[in-house]
Formats: sequence, C-alpha cells, structure tokens
Amino acid sequence: MGVHYVLGDSILVDINSFSIKALTNNDDQFWRVDWFGYLSYHDKYGQRRSEPLIDIYLSAFEREPNSASVNYKTSTTFGSPNLVKVPISYLRLIKLGDVWRQGVLVQLGHNEKMLAKFDNINIDEKTTRTVQSGSKDSSGEYILPFRYHPYHSRATQTYCEVTNTSTGDIIVVPHYVILQTYFSCSQYVFQQLFKFGLEFKSIYDPSKSSIRADGSAYILLKKWTHDKAAAEVARLAFDRTARDAVVNMGKNFALQKVNQEPVRPKVKFPFSGITSLSVFGKWCPIGKTTKKAFIVYDILNCTASYPFSSLEFYRDNPGDLNPDQEESRAVLRKEYGYKKPKPKLPLRGDTELLPNEIPANDLEELILTGRTGTQFSDLLDKCVDKKRQEDHKEQGSTTHLQMGEEVLVGNTGDGDVSGTVASIDIQLPEQCQNKHTFDSPICRLALFQQLVESIRTKIRVNDIEFVQVFSGLGKSEGIYSFLPITYTSSGRVSKWQYINYFKGSVLERDRYHHRRALIAKISLSNGSEVYLIDIERRMIPTLEGWQEIDSFRLFLASCSNINTISNYQLSLIIEDSSSNQGKWNHGLLEKNIQSFSINHASNASIVNGDYLPRQIAIIEKHIGFNFG
Repeated sequence: MGVHYVLGDSILVDINSFSIKALTNNDDQFWRVDWFGYLSYHDKYGQRRSEPLIDIYLSAFEREPNSASVNYKTSTTFGSPNLVKVPISYLRLIKLGDVWRQGVLVQLGHNEKMLAKFDNINIDEKTTRTVQSGSKDSSGEYILPFRYHPYHSRATQTYCEVTNTSTGDIIVVPHYVILQTYFSCSQYVFQQLFKFGLEFKSIYDPSKSSIRADGSAYILLKKWTHDKAAAEVARLAFDRTARDAVVNMGKNFALQKVNQEPVRPKVKFPFSGITSLSVFGKWCPIGKTTKKAFIVYDILNCTASYPFSSLEFYRDNPGDLNPDQEESRAVLRKEYGYKKPKPKLPLRGDTELLPNEIPANDLEELILTGRTGTQFSDLLDKCVDKKRQEDHKEQGSTTHLQMGEEVLVGNTGDGDVSGTVASIDIQLPEQCQNKHTFDSPICRLALFQQLVESIRTKIRVNDIEFVQVFSGLGKSEGIYSFLPITYTSSGRVSKWQYINYFKGSVLERDRYHHRRALIAKISLSNGSEVYLIDIERRMIPTLEGWQEIDSFRLFLASCSNINTISNYQLSLIIEDSSSNQGKWNHGLLEKNIQSFSINHASNASIVNGDYLPRQIAIIEKHIGFNFG
C-alpha cells in the first residue's frame, strides 16, 4: 500500500509563473546557486523578523549552460558571486546547483557525472561527524578542497555532516540540504525550526499522539501544519534522534548569538542506522591522494526507515471538526478565532525580493514543475492516511447519499406523474463517443510487450531492458512502473492515476490500484539508446463490444549511451504524465535528447494483425534508424 496524502483545499500555483527577479540580478543572464550562507534575524532597518533571511550566493554563467556546465567552476564568474538575501522559506524551492534566469528556474536535468548512489551507508554518532565546511581532516587536507569547490569560501563556518563510504571516499552533506530534504514539506514546520525556541506543540499535539507496539501510529496535527508534512512530523514525534536534532538547532542558534558567531543551522540526520542515498552534487579530489569528497547538493532518494509501520493523522482545524454540520463563519470566528485569510499580492513579472520583505505569496501554494522532491523508499509500502475527527465519525444519525448509489437508482419510463423524477438517458460516457469498438477487451501493455519482443529480434538491436520507477505502488512483477499520486489544481488528491477509478464510483482508498506503465530501454548497435513508454488504459463493456476510455500517445526518446536518461529523470516524466493525465512533457529532458509523443498504429491494425510491423515503422521513422 502506498502513501496517501491529502493537501486540503489550498490552490497550487506553478512557481514557473512566479518570478523572483532579485534572485537573478534583474538581468538576462543564467545564474547558478553556488552556496547557502549565514542567517540574519534583522532586516535592513534593524527590525527583528519572525522569519530569518538567508544569504544565497549565485554566480553568472559565461554563456548559456547545459546540464554539464553546472559541474565546472569555470563555467561561471565564481570568483565574484552575487549575494542575495531571501526569507528562509524560499529554501524549500531553491536548491544548490539550480540554474535560474530572470527569476525563473531553468530545467536542465541532472548530468550523469553529478549523480551518485551510495548503498548501505551507516549513519550514527560513531561513523558520521559534524564539521564546518572550511575545516580540514586529520591529515591536514580540506574536507572541501577550495580548488574544486570555491563556492563555500564566502561562508566557511556553515555546517556539514561527513560520513565515509566503503571505498574510502567521503560524503559531505550541508546541513541546509538535510533540512531541505527531511523537514521542508510544510512551510510552517520549516519556519518553526529556525526559531530560537522551538515548541513542538505548535506543530502537533503530543498529548493526543501515540505509537503502538506494532508500529501503528496516530498523530494530531496542529492548525498550520499541512497534511503533506504528516510523515516528517511523525518522525519528530516518535524518533528521538530526529527530535534531538531539531531541538539542538534552537540551542545552537542561541549559543552562536551569545558568542557573536555567524548564525547558521547545526543539525543531524533525523535517523540512525543503515541507509542508501541517491544524490546530486559534485566530486572533489582531496589533496594529492586518491581520496575524493562528494558534496551533496540534493538528496534524490533515501531508504532510511520511518519510526512507524502505518500512520493515521487527524487535524484540530475548526473547519474539519464536522464536515456535515453547517456553521456560519461568524460562529467559527467567535468560538475558534477564525480569521479571514489575508489577500494575496498579485503575481507580477517584476516582483523583487528585498531583505525587508516577507514572502508575498504563501509558499505552501507554490510547486516546482519537474521537481518531485526526495523519494523516501520506506514510505512506498506504508499507509499515511488522513482521518476525520472522532466526534462525527461515530455519529449514527448522519446519512449520506453515496455517489455510487446514483447509478443504481432511476426511472426507466417517462418520468413520474409529478414531474420530479426524470427518465433515465442510457448512453455511453461522453469520452466513449465515436470510439473504436473491440470484440473483446485488449491490454495495451501486453501489446507493448509484444512490440518490445518483436524489436528484440532485430539484428541491429543489442539489448532491451525494462526500467522501473515507483515500483513499490503495486505488483511490479519485475517490469512494471506505476503512476504516482498527484494533485488537482485545487490541491485535492487526483484519482486519475487509478486504473479502476471511474467518475462517480466510490471505493475505499486502499482498493484503488495505480495505473501501470512500461518503460523499455533499447540499446542499438550504433551506440545510441531508445526509450519507449506506454501507459495502461481503462476499458468498459458496451452493447456492441469493448471500448477504451483513455487514449495516450507513446513516449519515444533517442540519445547516445553516454548521455543516457537517468531513472530520476524517468520518474519525473512519469510523475508529470500522471499529473497531466497521460500527456508527455518533453521539456524535462536535456536539449540534446530527442523525444516525441508518437501515435499508435491504428486500432484496425490490431484487429488485422498488422499492429507490430506498423508500429515499428512509425518508431523507425521518428528516430531515423532501421532496426534491421
């Protein structure tokens, strides 16, 4: 069973339409995010702020960059970076190694040289140590060599966690990256961590939260904590390592202030034990040895365990106490202090982010196209579920008309004598009008496997393998990927990604099944690689036969075996397609990778037995290569 998150009614706004011109110097250049520096709790007028500002260092590219350019210091004017101060909340959206232009994130993808996977890393007090970014190791060599990573020279007292790999290399994880990875789901929670005195009761209610011996946990989230932060808040509640890590942050802020040191977060990994990390960053040789340091810019996947086997979370929001009881806003305001939300400032193209400003728009409502955030493997098989308050769960007098009942009741005559019941209009759903009708149900993924096996027999094809992403969301059988949970524009969980969901149907959440997808990676004799992706379709019976409700194009991409498509990029493509109901976003790939949305061979060819050769011909035409 996968993770289930409900975001509530907040509206999601694409950050690509939200411009932070000051971040990129109000010019037309491309800027790389080089380093995160120190914090300031006062604005330019000397007034103390409830939310601190963080120093962000950016350097301008000499020319238009590609994904490989990000790895090299000489690609930018690294010696004279710009310093921009922004509210700490923006660290939920701005990552090290990002490229921004005119206040908008530039989608370059991750270059293979900047990706690494470290398996079975032991994270504990004995194997992991906290150092400052400008410190040296026991042999006198810098942990982060300035020759290869000069970016931290402006803030060498920022903290990092260092751990060893099985090969003798080291992994260096800035503490800002740890906070971005494990505590940034909710803007409110993220902000609370940077207070000098963190109060857990402002995030969740400890007196009404518990974990049982079997690992099943219950947590009551406070009003301003978003649903999507339930798992990370539960980690704070039930894992002492995580709890101690964030409690000590506030203590260290106070000590730094007293000692007149630069204020910066000092934290730990919020867990201990064995984990595997997939990361994006930069390799740096250390001194004259063969030893290297990998400085982590972003953690893409983490397998560390959460302290619960399942999680149910409730809210104390007044509006969620009883969804069946109509109460006026005046009553809510009087009893619970409900306030009308502040009006939002209009999104302007020339929005400047100045040190004395707070974020003009609620960052809970901003999402970043093409960025999925860290994948936590342990959550894929754990249910994180929202429950409503007990006071109305147990009310027996309240009844509801289930949506599913509507299709079971109706008047098949001319209507009743009073004219209050209309006669039923029996017809196919609108999306099935003028569709091809098959005599029997077909499975597009089975057809796709036949296509792949047919291509495998060609003499100019070296190898074919199925790549899996989001495989924990169903029975993968070693080949299937699955479409993950996405959200509608109103912030609600979409049901489109479920293969057994039909509009108007009612099922318990754990009875929905995620749509499957197949991703075939085809290696060709000329050294190039081809990627094919197809998505499972729904079918319904009709009086004449069977019809497909959905209609998707095949995804096709061609690239060299040097500049291949990573699993992370494939997961972005699948997630974006799930969010856009089967459409393919080719902008998520690097510019030197050709990709297409191609038509399937006609439905008639399936019936006639000509589908496979026709589909192969379509693929060959697009990639300009004959399989032989």
